[in-house]
Amino acid sequence: NLQLRIISAVVLAAVVFGLSWLGGPAFRLLAIVIGLAVYFEWQAMAGQGRSGAYRAFCWASMIACFVLILAGVAPGWMFGAVALAVVAAALAGMFLGQGLGVAAGLAYAGFPAAALSLLRGDSPEGIVAVIFLFATVWATDIFAYFAGRRFGGPKLAPRISPNKTWSGAAGGAAAA
Repeated sequence: NLQLRIISAVVLAAVVFGLSWLGGPAFRLLAIVIGLAVYFEWQAMAGQGRSGAYRAFCWASMIACFVLILAGVAPGWMFGAVALAVVAAALAGMFLGQGLGVAAGLAYAGFPAAALSLLRGDSPEGIVAVIFLFATVWATDIFAYFAGRRFGGPKLAPRISPNKTWSGAAGGAAAA
């Protein structure tokens, strides 16, 4: 399990560093892929019991936002599109009795994807900021894993993620 984690981490890190170095559309595509992964996971959790048409509407809204991010439109347009998608999905969710959970995922995935694409930008400072961000996230994840394995203890949220412990959370926070 650890060996597979290390191999996949090295491969993914090489891809992420390469796309981060390139910047521009290549990095915006990376930000979109990350956003899609986040939204897919959110939909898997919050989309249970929701109508297929409503979920398709939310996916279409998210993809439209990501097309604008990929195109590199002005920040106001990016964030405005995500905000409009969130409001439209929330209104549709309330009108159709679908709740706000899936619409909240649009904000949870869309705003960070737009922000990440803008953080990199085209400046030398952008690449430094992005590398620092990724290094912090990766250090948090790595130290949380090893602290949780080493110290164990009470579970953090057993229904959501049964292997996460409080000691792992503390180790990850310390690393960050």
